[in-house]
Amino acid sequence: MSMTFTKLFSSITESTIWSEDAETRLTWITMLAMADRRGRVWGSIPGLANRARVPVDACENALKIFLSPDKYSRTTDHEGRKIEEIDGGWRLLNYLKYRDIRDQESVKEKTAERVRKHREKKRNVTLVTLRNDNEDAEAEAEKKKKVWQLPQDVDPLIWSTFEKHRKEVKRRLSDEARTLNANVLSGLSPREQSEIVSTTIKSGWSGLFPLKGKTNEENKRSLSAPDRVRAANKRNNVGTAD
Repeated sequence: MSMTFTKLFSSITESTIWSEDAETRLTWITMLAMADRRGRVWGSIPGLANRARVPVDACENALKIFLSPDKYSRTTDHEGRKIEEIDGGWRLLNYLKYRDIRDQESVKEKTAERVRKHREKKRNVTLVTLRNDNEDAEAEAEKKKKVWQLPQDVDPLIWSTFEKHRKEVKRRLSDEARTLNANVLSGLSPREQSEIVSTTIKSGWSGLFPLKGKTNEENKRSLSAPDRVRAANKRNNVGTAD
């Protein structure tokens, strides 16, 4: 026995069949459930009665009602008859009409569900896009916050010369190394800064170091700078001058 789906229209409660006794109504619903795609119900009266779980005489009475004209039927086709006898069973006379209505409604329901899923998918894609955009914007803002700033008292042109030197010797500067090297120049005059950078370039060093010959007081401020530069350069795998 094939598994089929039968849609029971709510309008059945307004039909003349619904005014009949319970066994007649049960027989009718059973025939709807047994019908194939063309509205045919195969079987015998005892077999139908067994499927409907009603006595045989009650099934016979129900079939007589279905086969008879019904002047109060909402459908005037076939004089209101519900079924006709065929070899091997019965045919539900208005089955194809209601099957088409059912199929049309099914198409509408499937279309509505497809549209709903499409809109839901589109909404989810939009939400993911917005979330990614927000994350990118936050990451960019965070990146801007962390942009290294050259101390104001360090000459930008002199510093750019040092940056260029580091690129030429393939010793890229981390922000930490930038800070430590800039501290060597900070507080000095442009002439002194230029001299320190020139000495580093001529000597082939990677880092900046205080000028020789400074007074103890002058060196006190920057003595720790070379050590810090050496540590930073070491972490960045670069060479230093001893």
